Amino acid sequence: MQDLTERDVAVAAERLVAAFAATGTQAYFACFVASATFVFHTEPQRLDSREAYRLLWQSWLEDGWRVLDCASSNRR
Repeated sequence: MQDLTERDVAVAAERLVAAFAATGTQAYFACFVASATFVFHTEPQRLDSREAYRLLWQSWLEDGWRVLDCASSNRR
């Protein structure tokens, strides 16, 4: 594993926030490793992979969901 700088992490976070803000499915999910897990208070169980989250995200889009606004603050 390569050593990441604080700048590397900031750039990755900026990319993730921008993709989310644009409801950019492909770019957003490219920010996560396949084995990432996700927990949402609105979901009854943990999502055990990026693919499981992507499928949930797709169902939200099919229901008309879109990101209307997104801001990241107090970054560190």
